[in-house]
Order: sequence, then structure tokens, then C-alpha cells
Amino acid sequence: GPFISARPQTKLNMLVLGGTNFVGPSIVRYATRRGHNVYLFNRGLTNPGLFPKLPLFKGDRNEGAVGYRSLKDKFWDVIIDTWPERSELVKEATSQLQGATKHYLFISSISVYNDFSEIGIDENSPTVSTGIPTHEWQYPEHKKTAEELVREAFPQKHTIFRPGPIKGWRDPSNDLAYWLVRIRRGGVILGPADGMDPIQFIDVSDLAQFVIRTAEQGLTGTFNTTGPLSDGTLHWKTLLAQAQKKINKDAEIKWNNAGFLKEHAVEPLSEMPLWLPVNMDPGFMQISARKALMAGLQLRPVHRTFRDVLSWFDLTYPPDFKFGEGGEKSPGLPREKEKDLINTIS
Repeated sequence: GPFISARPQTKLNMLVLGGTNFVGPSIVRYATRRGHNVYLFNRGLTNPGLFPKLPLFKGDRNEGAVGYRSLKDKFWDVIIDTWPERSELVKEATSQLQGATKHYLFISSISVYNDFSEIGIDENSPTVSTGIPTHEWQYPEHKKTAEELVREAFPQKHTIFRPGPIKGWRDPSNDLAYWLVRIRRGGVILGPADGMDPIQFIDVSDLAQFVIRTAEQGLTGTFNTTGPLSDGTLHWKTLLAQAQKKINKDAEIKWNNAGFLKEHAVEPLSEMPLWLPVNMDPGFMQISARKALMAGLQLRPVHRTFRDVLSWFDLTYPPDFKFGEGGEKSPGLPREKEKDLINTIS
């Protein structure tokens, strides 16, 4: 629609902190496509050849104040902070860069929410308590603290994004890839229970476009950014049916039930990638992104995400890549265990 094609009125000078891993490159690519002047700040170590034409300020966020020397006395319209895992890095950034921008944008996460027992969590839902000793902090406490630091340093001019799982081009995790590659290979696949559990993720390109749009429009505040495009709740059965239709109609999903998977000690998320039974955390895959959608978040059809995930997988891994060996690169059930379980059902 007109919203997508309209050129920005003004070119913005944007500094992207990080920007060379997964979410960063999508943000950088879209910003340059929109005609903005993009500058990078990072160590110059991760994927250094990614944006050879863009000006790079070198610095290491782990070095504290010294790490920011290259940015001294500079000013940007927008600073975009893509996802440091530790809140102390954000503390340093916000104190060093407090006078350096009109608008600070920070990628947080839905993990800041206190619990996922409710469906339709929105931006006002309770977040985790950071009152526990800092050495006990996990990812959620760090993200929550980072958000607070951003709000304190830029009270009138911050935007915070809370995505759920992010999928698409350059995805370091093969959880969605597991299902798509398995469907492409064909044969019988053990499905995530009865397929009636909800699933949410956002395409990294949709997230990137929304980040840049909020920068262009000066939108501030906090936004849940979850997808994908769907009429109402998206269930696994629908998602995988769409994948079969687009990728390989002959692949067969062996549906079962959560009791069966539990009885055979099949682990959600790790052995059934991206799958979380709804009774464990009803709200985790049913977050409300209504505010972001009203503000202009646009979501692409899932088959475009499928295409990007498969293309990236093919670029990164060999055709006979083995799943089920553990970690984010090789999630899923080992083949033998899966075959045994399929035989148990049949």
C-alpha cells in the first residue's frame, strides 16, 4: 500500500550499535534502502565484510566508557541499539550517548513479562521483578533493566520493541528451519502434538521495517512486535499445512497428543522446535501486538518467511545436515528416536 512505498520526507543520520549479526543487518539494509545515512558502531569483528561501504566507528562495548571514544562529540538523529544480552552494556551506552541523539530505539524482548499465564499480554502487563541479587539475573532481568535504563536516559524520546521469536534471513537458530527442511525432505514427520497449540514469530524484515518506520515518524513508547500474519490465532496445524502446500505436498505429518510426547519425554522447544504446549505458558505464543499493528507494523505472509529461512539454511548448511544433535543449530528429535515414536503411533 501507499504506507510502504512513500519515501521518507527527510534523510536521517542513524547510528546502529552492533548491526552485523541477525536483527542488525535487516535494520541496516532497510534503512539504507530508504535513503538514510547509516553509520555502524561495533568491534569490526563479527561478519566484517557485511557492509563495506558504510562508515564504521570502531569500539568495544565491553570496555566501558573507553569503548565509546570513537563516538565522542558526535550527534545522530536516531540511535538504534540491537540487542545486547547484558544490561550493563546498555547502562554504559545510555550514559555515554545521552546527549548524542534525539531518539533512542532499543530492541528488547517479550521475555520481560512476568508470566505467561494470561492470553493477550499487552505493553501494560506486569514485567519481571529485578529485585533479586544481580548475580542471579537471567536474560529477562537483564532485558527489563536495560529497558529501564533507556527510559531513564531518554524519558521523552525512546522506543522499545518487544519481539517474541524472530525468524527469517540470517536466523542463527534452526528451529523453524527444522520443520521446513524436514517437510522439504519428505517422508513422515512427528508433529507437535495435535497441532492445536498456538505459534507466534515475527519475520526479521517486518521487525526491521517497523523499527525504521518508527524512527522516521518519531513514534515513541513500547511496542510488542509479534507476528506472523494470520486471521486470529495461528495454530501449528495451519502453519505446517501452509508449509506443505508451498514446499512439499507429499510430506506427511504424524499428529499425536501432548500426553504422548510427555510420556516419551519429548522436550518442548528443543526436541519439538518452537513448540510450546499451550497449557505450559498459554500467553507466550498469544501475545497482543495490537498497538504495533495500529501504529503501522506490517506483516508479510508466512510463505515469504519460509522462503528466506530455507534460502539462508541452504547457504549455511550442507544438504544432508543432521538435526537432533542438540543446541540451537541442530534442534529436533534424533532420527532413530523419531522413527521409533512414529512406529508407536502407527
